[in-house]
Formats: sequence, C-alpha cells, structure tokens
Amino acid sequence: MTPTLRASQGGEGVLVARDGITRRLTPIEWERLQGFPDEWTSVTYKGRPASDKQRTTVLGNSFPVPMMRWIGQRIDYLEEVDRENP
Repeated sequence: MTPTLRASQGGEGVLVARDGITRRLTPIEWERLQGFPDEWTSVTYKGRPASDKQRTTVLGNSFPVPMMRWIGQRIDYLEEVDRENP
C-alpha cells in the first residue's frame, strides 16, 4: 500500500499515513519532497542547531526546486518562441 500525505488539523503540520499508522514527516523527508539535498536545512541558528520545527517551517515556506526549474525552462522556451515568431 502507498503511504498517503495528509494535512493535519490543529497545527501538527503534514502527516504521512500508512497501514493505519500516522506520523510526522522528518526534515529529510521534507527536503526530498521539495527537491533539496539531504540535510540542506541542517544549519546553526543563534549558536545552536536548528530544531526540526524550524527546519520544517522553512521547508514549508519554500518552493519545490523541480517546479521552479520547470517554470524557468518554460519561460525560456516561450521567450524563444516569441523571438522566432514576432
């Protein structure tokens, strides 16, 4: 059975459900879903390692890399078509 992503009620964030068991996504799972390398958000904040909550908040506010790449390529393509067909 394929795991299912669910937006939770009550501010718990995004959960993954599989075989009747529900859990929160880890920061690495978030990074992979967004197209970032593993541990991309593992940084120091105010002299201490960023918490999982801080890391997932940053990832939740970001744009997925593959989507942004596709949009950029599409813009380039359309500009090229416009130049060829004035």
